[in-house]
Amino acid sequence: MSILNFKSIIFFCLALLCFSCSKDIGENQSDFKSNIVLNSVFMSGEVMTVDLSSSRNIYDSNSKIEDITNATVEVTDNKSGATHSLYSIGQGKYESEMFRPEYGGSYTVHVDADGFQSVQSTSEIPYPAFIKEPEAYQGEFAEDGLRELFVNLEFYSESEEPQYYVWEIVNEDDKGSLDFNYTDILNNPVLLFSADSNTESVLADESFQTRVFLTNDGMNEGPIQTSFVTMTEPAVAFQFGDEVDPDADILIKVRVMTVSKDLYEYYKSMEVYRLRGTVNSSITQPVDIHSNVENGLGIFAGFAAQEIPIRLN
Repeated sequence: MSILNFKSIIFFCLALLCFSCSKDIGENQSDFKSNIVLNSVFMSGEVMTVDLSSSRNIYDSNSKIEDITNATVEVTDNKSGATHSLYSIGQGKYESEMFRPEYGGSYTVHVDADGFQSVQSTSEIPYPAFIKEPEAYQGEFAEDGLRELFVNLEFYSESEEPQYYVWEIVNEDDKGSLDFNYTDILNNPVLLFSADSNTESVLADESFQTRVFLTNDGMNEGPIQTSFVTMTEPAVAFQFGDEVDPDADILIKVRVMTVSKDLYEYYKSMEVYRLRGTVNSSITQPVDIHSNVENGLGIFAGFAAQEIPIRLN
């Protein structure tokens, strides 16, 4: 069975599952009060950007999402005790060139703004994973004359703390991860899967996920082993990392992220939200997007990321 047909069958099974769990959404939304929506996903050595906006009442056509430009934003380094002020740079964004978070650090953001309840959130930046050299092997020929190419990844951490990993395939132009709609899912040339016992399947099958989730929290210890498969011409020259000619066309980039637990849960909830959006029904049960912002909404989380460029021909 081809990857295309396999995905078609799985997709419709997932769609039926979503509809079977659907329910009508209540409309009793009186006494609505707008909250601060705080979003900041940050890395070591980079300027931290905090994006602030107001929540809106979806049952009120006059309610709008608006940037919050008059807030007081402070970030505290929980190890040193130092507090850094972030300043508005427009469009609800707050930054400071004088402050850059570090690996292993823990940070708490406090936000005050007139007309809103104060919010705060805490997160850390984990150290990046150690990634072994990828391995690849060819599988059987498909019906269209192409051949399966399996790429195996293995990574691990020396930390004694529970680790949370997310990996994904990113676009060639490096503008972000692939965000599939229904047609894209069926035509996507990369099939994600992971047989590692530390894998957490958000959907019924990883082939419909844009990211793969793995953690050693309460699960087996040892290196994480995960894979993806793509269809290529029979003759393949497999290169990765530093071996790839920087001037050559890079067909696939793998991004391995070590993330905080909150970002891990946020990405998982976004996968479910993406599927619900794909089946797109007004009666589909709404998805709760994970938030770690006290008295508000949004995500404040640190992560470490490494990209592995892979050239397949």
